Amino acid sequence: MAADQIGPNKYANIISTEGESLTLSCSYDTTSSYVELSWYRQYLNKEPQYLIRKYARSYRGTGTPAEPRF
Repeated sequence: MAADQIGPNKYANIISTEGESLTLSCSYDTTSSYVELSWYRQYLNKEPQYLIRKYARSYRGTGTPAEPRF
C-alpha cells in the first residue's frame, strides 16, 4: 500500500511582487475517502497564515476564504 502524497504541480517556491497575479496549484494521491486540503501563505521571516480550506472526494464542501482578498 502506497503512502498518501501531496505536492505543488510546478514550483515548490514561488516569489511575486505585491499586486502581481499568480496561480498556485497542487495535486494529491490518497486512498482516503475524506480529504481536506488547506492553503497557507508565508512571508519572509513570518509565521504561516491560513488562507483557504477545500474538501475533496466524497465530502461535498466548498472552499472557505480566510479573508475577502489575499
